[in-house]
Amino acid sequence: MTTARPSTKPSHPGQATCAAAETAGYFSILGERIYYVIHRPEVDARAKVLLAGPLPDERTHAHLTWIRWARLLAHRGFEVMRFDYSGTGESEGRFETATLSRWMEEVVFCLERLGGDGSKPVVIHGLRMGGLIGARAFQEGYGDAVIAWDPSISGEALMIDAARRQQAANLVQGIAGGVPGPRAIAARLEQGLPVEINGYTWTPALWGDAKSWKLFFPDPKAGRPQLRLHLGRRAAVDPTSSLETVPISWPPFWVVGHRLIHEVDSLFERSLRFIDEVAMRRAPEVS
Repeated sequence: MTTARPSTKPSHPGQATCAAAETAGYFSILGERIYYVIHRPEVDARAKVLLAGPLPDERTHAHLTWIRWARLLAHRGFEVMRFDYSGTGESEGRFETATLSRWMEEVVFCLERLGGDGSKPVVIHGLRMGGLIGARAFQEGYGDAVIAWDPSISGEALMIDAARRQQAANLVQGIAGGVPGPRAIAARLEQGLPVEINGYTWTPALWGDAKSWKLFFPDPKAGRPQLRLHLGRRAAVDPTSSLETVPISWPPFWVVGHRLIHEVDSLFERSLRFIDEVAMRRAPEVS
């Protein structure tokens, strides 16, 4: 659709190694037009990365950090695709028809388009809800590696968390009267009634589908690269799993929008190291 070249190169973390081009357009998936952007390095891509984003209300706050990350990856020699789920962002469709299973199909479609001939490793990278969906796609055999930034432990927990955030925001704004809590919202959805959360209409179909989703990663001993990053105030590593805690500025970038640039250098650096390792695994041997 359009192609643009960023005029500035990121200086942190690390120095950019190549320029990048951005191309935006639409895919037709399951009867809807899905907006995507591909970030391509000028050199031959070392690997490919699909970015699967969070819920739409979290997308609003995380958008700038997500774009910074995509551009940094491209400048470091990786081809990146990011997209908006149907019914959200720049994509067509109605949120009222959405389910996590539907969005999973869109993730798989984008993985297949990005993967091409399979000559380059493909990393699935999900944020929050995208981490939950990306982990399932990885479990089902898609992609060569997976990164999850603060993945939701289940679809139900994801929605309850969003409901709590709306309730807290309403309390801060002094409009708490008549605002249902998470339990009341869940009860209403169980009764087959829609609920508006953070400007989006949640349907009983979305709720019912979300309850079937649990976060699961294959056994790390199986040899498929995976990295789970919990985002908090202090760094930590769990030696028994692929889970690490990476410090970022707080509150996190997907919750608040009053801070234009969030401190995420440690997060970017750790994730880049992981993707570098994945690319090295598939790099051709030099004779």
